[in-house]
Amino acid sequence: MAALRRLKRSDVTGFAHHDPAGPVIYLPEGIYERNDFASSRRAAGSDQAYFDFLKDSLLKSLEQAEADPSRVSVFHFTIHPGEFRGDTAHPFAVINRFLTEVVDPLVASGRIRWSTFSEMADAYEAWEQANPGVSPRAAS
Repeated sequence: MAALRRLKRSDVTGFAHHDPAGPVIYLPEGIYERNDFASSRRAAGSDQAYFDFLKDSLLKSLEQAEADPSRVSVFHFTIHPGEFRGDTAHPFAVINRFLTEVVDPLVASGRIRWSTFSEMADAYEAWEQANPGVSPRAAS
């Protein structure tokens, strides 16, 4: 952990270096056009614009993952429902619409699988054990 603490907050070199014996499994976010996640909802301009941003990011990440299905690919996001309350009659409509219209069809078609962080890490570890010495990054 001391080595991790020495890293600058903006320096991900320590995480980006593949070390199968290392104590940390780094699960990348996926492909996002923006990297200011904390302010991206506000920057999008509206709740719907933010979920459109998530949809575009998910689809771009999926496109890359499907280009090399031999690797474990991860896309994750966190939604705090209290931050996306719409009108009182349908307070979570924007979240429901995103999950129903974007996520559910991708899960149903088998293109994505809903997983917890622990399940993602387990899938990565299993891949790594089955592919010793192979870089986890897709060949470019």
